[in-house]
Amino acid sequence: MKDTVLWGLLLVCLLVGHTHDDIDRMFSRIKVALAGHDYFTVIEMLNIMTAGLPGFNLKTSHLSKVWAWKDMKALGSPPPP
Repeated sequence: MKDTVLWGLLLVCLLVGHTHDDIDRMFSRIKVALAGHDYFTVIEMLNIMTAGLPGFNLKTSHLSKVWAWKDMKALGSPPPP
């Protein structure tokens, strides 16, 4: 992170293993929906997921913009606390 205005990053890791939570069940269903299908883009993958899970109200999006951390240095952001 040297020479950038990014001075910290929070990383949260969930418990290792199978928890049987809602998120585990959702990813299990996504795995089944994608099984046997080829896709080359994120959009194709999301379309296969949506078609393969008709009982779910899936709303998907894909990150299309990123911050230019090095360019932000020129703005003179405050130092870290």
